[in-house]
Amino acid sequence: MGKMRMAGLLRRLAGDPSGATAVAFGLAIPVIVASIGLAVDYGRCVTVKEKMQGALDAAVLAAATVPSGDQDRTATRVFRSNFNDNGAVVRKLQVSQGTPNQLAGTVVADVSTPFASIVGVYRVAITVTSKSIVAPSSANRLCVLVLDPNASQALLVNGGAQMQALGCEIHVASTASPAAIFNSGTNLTTAKLCIAGANIID
Repeated sequence: MGKMRMAGLLRRLAGDPSGATAVAFGLAIPVIVASIGLAVDYGRCVTVKEKMQGALDAAVLAAATVPSGDQDRTATRVFRSNFNDNGAVVRKLQVSQGTPNQLAGTVVADVSTPFASIVGVYRVAITVTSKSIVAPSSANRLCVLVLDPNASQALLVNGGAQMQALGCEIHVASTASPAAIFNSGTNLTTAKLCIAGANIID
């Protein structure tokens, strides 16, 4: 159908003497726009929650490595340095001691929803939690921790890299293919190297 014929059809639909077509056509546009807007708000909330979770995981892990008196301050500093979203207002950031070797963290934030505000929803409260467990028998320090379980090449050691960290451990949670790559000409010496995935290029 040519552009002229399509334009003429739309004009006839909008000007239908019965009025039914014109009303239906006019009502459909706001509904479509509102649906798209709500989808945008939902997608933004999902993105913010993922960012919050990653930042809280890092905060709780960092807090587990310091004395109890510094845990709240350390968790707050690490969380703020990893989470910066102007559309989200953090209402609660708490780290508490669970078992002797466990820390639990909780973050609650309000995310603005500009499109959903047309139906009276101005913000959505998002809550994320995280726990860290530190093995008391380990005398080594956790120096590198990669949390993303799906990241390909989560640990990439390029040729020429030299790392001597005899008192450090490297933990990689990725099970992707490959989870880690060690290129030729590297020298990586650590107390322990743990990779969840079995597919590694060395």
